[in-house]
Amino acid sequence: MPGFILHSVDCTEHVQFLEMTCGSLPPAPEGYAWTACPIPATRYRVVLVDGVHQVIEHIEDPEVVLSAAKRAMQDEVNAMRAARTTVIATTRGVIDADDSSLVSLGTAVSEAMAAKLAGGPYSISWRLHDNSAVNLDADEMIALSAEVSAARSAAYAHSFDLKARIDATSSLDALRSIDVAQGWPQ
Repeated sequence: MPGFILHSVDCTEHVQFLEMTCGSLPPAPEGYAWTACPIPATRYRVVLVDGVHQVIEHIEDPEVVLSAAKRAMQDEVNAMRAARTTVIATTRGVIDADDSSLVSLGTAVSEAMAAKLAGGPYSISWRLHDNSAVNLDADEMIALSAEVSAARSAAYAHSFDLKARIDATSSLDALRSIDVAQGWPQ
């Protein structure tokens, strides 16, 4: 025996839960849709994931709901941190700071330091995020690396602070009061 849920297309409202042995569903009113689900249908809800209606088990346990909400908010913090640590604005321009770019940056800094220690010249044409280039000497290359490191450290520190605040919450209201979009270093 299949179950069905009548819900708004945006999944903000669940109107009717049916379990049918035979027959057909009545047409859904405009702005609503029927979605098949396991039974008992009242144990399930429909959510919108990437534009697709998906059935999930409706959980009433407040601790489980709070734990899931915390995980979702921490995932949001991780995504915001990743966005702020893979492309970084510096005094020399916006640069890529993904893993492979950081390896290149580390190599260039090592070469710049070696040139400084040897008393020799150093110059590099560093490619920026917009694909333009900036010419840097040894001191400028080392300074660029320090800026990137400071920006990444600040973003990680803020994300750790947010996640600690998220972990410390004991209610959904307290969790909702945390604005994860605010306070990120520029």
